[in-house]
Amino acid sequence: MVKFIDFTHDGYTRTNRKKASNNLKDTDRAKERYQELVDLVRFGKSKLNIFTKQEHFENTIDPDNGADWNQSIPVDTRPTLADFKKTVADYLSWEVSNLLKNKDGDDSLGK
Repeated sequence: MVKFIDFTHDGYTRTNRKKASNNLKDTDRAKERYQELVDLVRFGKSKLNIFTKQEHFENTIDPDNGADWNQSIPVDTRPTLADFKKTVADYLSWEVSNLLKNKDGDDSLGK
């Protein structure tokens, strides 16, 4: 079992890359985030607190194949019934709009 953790947002804001003394500002609980990172690695997703489920993902990898060593959480791309209804409604609205435009255009030509 391997833990994949997106630590892009570590809680620090980098302000000035030239001056190391004031480069990092703790703007979003950085120390707590680093501690939670350690706890997630040591104890697993039961320690999930600041990080979201989208930033922490556990899965297995094949050590002989390097293609799966950098994973992100799988995204369910199956459309829901609400998505389908919205798509059909949008299409029907577009069809009716086009029919009305064509009818208006025909009237203006004297037909």
